[in-house]
Amino acid sequence: MTRILWSSKARSDVSDIWRWLAETASPAIADDKLDRIAERVSALAAHPMLGPVRRDIAEKARMLVCDRWLVLYLITDDGNVHIVRVVDAARDPATSRTDFNAPRRGSS
Repeated sequence: MTRILWSSKARSDVSDIWRWLAETASPAIADDKLDRIAERVSALAAHPMLGPVRRDIAEKARMLVCDRWLVLYLITDDGNVHIVRVVDAARDPATSRTDFNAPRRGSS
């Protein structure tokens, strides 16, 4: 089965999202939103090509929409999914293109 790997920036993005939602809404809403993001991302293990290709970001970049958040990822040469960033949909995802050039280090 396909492994899901998270970059340190993607993990930081998720922490920032949780903090922002906990402060502006509530910790329960923050927990719910992160659960929904995790659920969408877990679907990539069975269907890694679920998100459309976004060549405007990077040659192999893909994007998965989860409410107001965009999960930017790529499929590695060994078939795993590498989550590169999780950004607000109001932001131009193409601004994350340099993150796709970074070395592929992450954890599952």
